[in-house]
Formats: sequence, C-alpha cells, structure tokens
Amino acid sequence: MRNLLVVLILIWLPACLFAQVKGSINGVVIDSTQSAIPGATLVLSSKDTGEVRRMTSSEQGYFNFVDLARGDYTLVVKADGFRELQMGPLELTVGEQMTVRPKLDVGTLAEVVEVQSTAPPVTTSTSSVSQLVDSKRIEQLPLNGRNALQLIALLPGVVNAGTAGQFGATQATFSTSGGRNIDMNFTLDGGYNMNSFYSIANEYPNPDALQEFSTSTRNYTAAFGRGTSSVAAVTRSGTNQFHGSAFEFLRNTELDARSFFSAKRADFKRNQYGGTFGGPILKNRLFFFLGYQGTKVRGTPGDVRYRTLNTRERNGDFSAVTTPLRDPDNANAPFPGNQIPANRIRPFASDYLARYLPAANSGTDFYTFAPSGNRLDQNQWIGRVDYLLSDKDKLNFRAFYNDVPQIQICANVDVDWTCDLPTRFQNYTIGEDHIFSANLINSFRMSYVRSAFGSLARKDFSLVGLGIPVNTANINTGFGLTGQSVLGISGFVSADTGAPTRDIMPTTHISETLSWIRGAHSLSFGFELYRNRVNELQNWQSGGNIQFTGSATGNAAADFLLGKFDSYRQVTGLTSRLRQTLPSLFVQDDWRVSRRLTLNLGLRWEPYNGYVSEDNQLMLFAPGRQSTVFPKAPAGLLFQAMKGLHRAWSAAAGTTSRRASESHGMCSETAELRFAWAPESSSYL
Repeated sequence: MRNLLVVLILIWLPACLFAQVKGSINGVVIDSTQSAIPGATLVLSSKDTGEVRRMTSSEQGYFNFVDLARGDYTLVVKADGFRELQMGPLELTVGEQMTVRPKLDVGTLAEVVEVQSTAPPVTTSTSSVSQLVDSKRIEQLPLNGRNALQLIALLPGVVNAGTAGQFGATQATFSTSGGRNIDMNFTLDGGYNMNSFYSIANEYPNPDALQEFSTSTRNYTAAFGRGTSSVAAVTRSGTNQFHGSAFEFLRNTELDARSFFSAKRADFKRNQYGGTFGGPILKNRLFFFLGYQGTKVRGTPGDVRYRTLNTRERNGDFSAVTTPLRDPDNANAPFPGNQIPANRIRPFASDYLARYLPAANSGTDFYTFAPSGNRLDQNQWIGRVDYLLSDKDKLNFRAFYNDVPQIQICANVDVDWTCDLPTRFQNYTIGEDHIFSANLINSFRMSYVRSAFGSLARKDFSLVGLGIPVNTANINTGFGLTGQSVLGISGFVSADTGAPTRDIMPTTHISETLSWIRGAHSLSFGFELYRNRVNELQNWQSGGNIQFTGSATGNAAADFLLGKFDSYRQVTGLTSRLRQTLPSLFVQDDWRVSRRLTLNLGLRWEPYNGYVSEDNQLMLFAPGRQSTVFPKAPAGLLFQAMKGLHRAWSAAAGTTSRRASESHGMCSETAELRFAWAPESSSYL
C-alpha cells in the first residue's frame, strides 16, 4: 500500500518530458535455438561516466534499460549454463530506443564471448520516426552564423519554412511531414526551449557546445503533446576524461567583393571566437562542462541605394518628368511646365528635406551609403554539472545565457538612422532521476526559459518635430520608449524610427515521468505543466504613419511637397500582460506482444487554455450580443472586462495585441487515444 501511494504521488508531482532526450536499450535474451532465456543477469555500463545498471530478463527473456543519456555503453549478459556475453560499444544517440538481441552460447560462466563489432541496432519497440544530426555533422558542415538549428533542414521530410519572430529575436522555422512550422516542439537537455508566444525555438548553444540533436515525428506516443514533431538537443557534458576545444572564425572587408554600384567595398568585420572545456571533478561521480562564444560584427557587407529628390525637385521643378502633374486644388488641371510654385510647398516638407533627406551622391538622383553603424556584440555562456549522488540518484543542472545587444539600421535613409535591439536569452534546466529498482524509474525536469528583446530608436525624427499635428498623449514611456513616426514617399524613401518595443517572455515548464517495466509491458505515467507569460510595451505607429503615393498629382514626391497624403494612420501604444497555463497528463504502454510485434498504446489529456490578459485587453466575437463595456462597439464584439464573460473565452477567441492574434491558430483538444497504426496527431504548442 505504501509503495502504491508513493507511485501515485510521483505521478502527480508538478514537473520537460525526459523521454524527448532520454533513450533506452531493450531486447530479448535468446539461446542458439532462438528460445528465450528467463532470469538472465544483465549489467549495462556507461563508458563515459562509469554509471552501472543491473536487471534480470523476464519470463519471456525481455529486458529494457530506460532513462538512459546518450553515450557509449557496454552490455554484459550472464545466465547459468551459458557463456558470458560482452557486447559493446553500443552507441546510444539522443532519444534513441535501441533494440539488441543478445544470443548466449552453451558453456560455463568462466568462458566469455566478447562482441566488439555488431550490426547497427534496429529500433523495433516504437513506431515513431526519428532522424539524428550527430556531432560530426554539427562540427564539420558549414553554418551561417554557427546556428546548428539550420542542420534540421538536411533531414528527410523537413522543409525550411523561413524565419519567425521579430527584432533581435528571430529564428529559423521548419515544416515536417506536411505540418505547420508552428507545430514543432524544441527541447534542450530534456528541458523546454521555445518562445511560446511565436511558437519558435529559443536560442541554442554554439555547435562546439552541442553534442547532437534529433527530429522525431511524434504521431504515436502519448508521452509527447502539443505538436506533430519534436527537435530534441543535448549539450556536451563532462566525462572521466578532460576534453575541450577552441575556435575562431573571421570575415572582413578584405575578403569581400565590391558591390556593383559602389565605388569601394563596404566596411564589414565579423569575428566569432570561443571554446569549451569539460571533465571530472570526482571520477565516476561529479562532472562539469563549460563553454563560451563571443561574436563581434561591425558594418554590413552590402550598401543601401535609393532614389532621392534631386536639387530641382526639392524646389518644386519636375520639368524633367514626362508625365503631367495634376493640381488637386485646381480641378486637377496640370501644373504649368510641371513646376510647383514655391508658395505651395508645405513647411514640413522643406524642413524634412533640409534636416533628414540627403542629396544625391550616386549620379543625379540616387543616394548610396554603407550601413557602417550596424554592430552586434554577443556573449554566450553555457555551464553544466552532472552528479551521480548514488547508484540510485542522478542530478544534473545546465545554465545557458546568451546576451546579444545589437545596433541596426532601422530605416534606409542614412547611416545614423539606427535602433538599439537589446536582446537576451536564458535557459535553465534542473533534472533528477531516481531508480527505485531496475524496473521502476522516476524522472523529474524543471526548466525556466526567458526571452527579452525589443527596439529603441536612436534617431530623433518625428512627425511632431516636422510640424505635423500628431496626438502624442497615448504612448508608453517605459524602458525609454518613444513614439514611432513613419513618413513614406512611394518610389523614393521611407523614413522610419522603428517600432519602439520591449518584450519579456518567460516560460516555466515542469514535468514528472514514472517508467515501470512489468513483464512484456513498458509503462510510463506523466504530468506536464507550462506557465507562459508575455509582458510587452509597444509604441507601434503611435507617432503617426503618413504615406505619399502619387494619388493626388501622379507623382509621390510632388504629393509630399504639397502635403497631399494618401493615407494616415496612428495607433495607441500597447501595454500587454498575457498569462497562460497548460497542464497535461498521459499514460503510455509499449506492449511487446511477441518478438515481432510491439503495440504502442497511449492516452493523453491535454486541454488548451487560451491566454488571459491581466489588464483586460482581450476580446471575442459573439453574434447577437452587445458589449456593456463599450456600448457603441459593433454588435457581437465583446471585451474581457464585460460582466459574465469568462476571461479564458475571450483569450481563446482573439486579442487586441497585433501579434498575439497570430498565435491563436492553436488546436484545442481534451483527450487522445493513440495506437501504433494511428496516422494523425494535432496537438500544438
């Protein structure tokens, strides 16, 4: 009764699914006649850390070592009346479910059969499909920016789907097996590693700090949820031998070619450097691993070239333009000689031309500049500790910190139109594995992931400063944010201060999984909880967006001089505090019906709870109902603060945040029953 109570408590303990990176070595012990050998003693040893596991084969000869980290293992099999068998090395990759078939020959225990070269093991215990990117490919294949995630596109069935996110927090996305690019889960060392709001991967360590990663199509096991596929990566760890690396990659102006339209090569320098070091603190017990990567970028390898207003056009003389200019204030009659009188040119236009828009320096009409103001300074650190407390307890902790402050050109006007992009990524994962017995193992994981990014304008450009009356009362001022002003002249240039924004998006992820081997059944029970938060301040177009397209005169520059804009838009600053809690439970049974047939049976309960706004900014559309919060709102448009409206209903239906609405293409489900032959999975995170 006490043991049953312990099991139930462990299942319900709050706790990233260890199964995403933990593997297993399973199989059946047989003799030369292919008959099963029950009661055989199996000893599995890790060559890297010295960890030892022991178990006895079942009545059908089955065995299954679960909750194994990737690495090289040696398997020793003994049984009365048979020679001892030594198999190895068995190279277990991340998340692999390896199946081996030890065959014992008749003899005495004093006789030993050693098998050092075996056929590649075959996975027969799971119907999931997975592909591995090993350390050799990570180290040797060329990577733009040393982002190892790009290698996922090399795997069968994976298609590069572009990038997602914004500001300094953008990441490559992929589609697998025909699924959407937002239907993938990303983990690091068994811990969650995603930006939940955009449904994209968080940053990963540099290739020298990564051991390997695999991509799995997860249509069949209930141990996985919220997605059609998974990318599980593991970092390098310390072993009984000291090991390390050092690297530096250089690219600069001297190695680049000159742009066709430029008089000289653009200034550009990029340096990436760092190293790793790991080894034992206490042999066979305590191990460490450290890694660092620094990146410095100055300038850009390309120039910016655009059509500017020449000297005559700045004074209203468009006589070189063959198309007649219409006078919108004179029944669209043509301007004589295509010349705009000086007294018709608006003061704000003259001010803008004098203060912000440079004259041509490339031919008569074009301005060219090299964005040398671009810069990036990265400091990426990773540290990991693995501790074998005893033969029954393993503890590990990994910290990943990536600070990437950047300065970028935020408008293609001139070299000083720059924005600061303060960007920082953090990921901390702690895990504990407890072995109650060879057949009963518990695994706990807790992760904290935080993305902080945004944009701060350095240019003082604003429509207010040009004399255009703009309402500036409703902007956010936190984190030094200013309003965003945009002035666009079609076919010429767009002046933009960028969208001043500060986003902080932390996620806490905890999980607990209990694995129980009983006869021909490999059972696992688990609990998983996500707590997602989004804190955002944004002044997108809060300073006004005015566009000149040529709709009034037939020429966008002439419209600008006359002040005849085609469109004007202004948006109130956004303050967003979104919260989301996503729990799930599962039970999975991998049942070996026979040596030739394994059934993967599972049940998963995974409700979808939408985001809830702490400041009541979410809304929904409910035909036939009228808002009591804003009685003049369109019929059917209801807001979260309305009495009797559940906060989660509005969160599931929509949001006033311009980006949160993109994240509501989520599938909602209550339960799943998956079998080995089921071809479909629709869960999402």
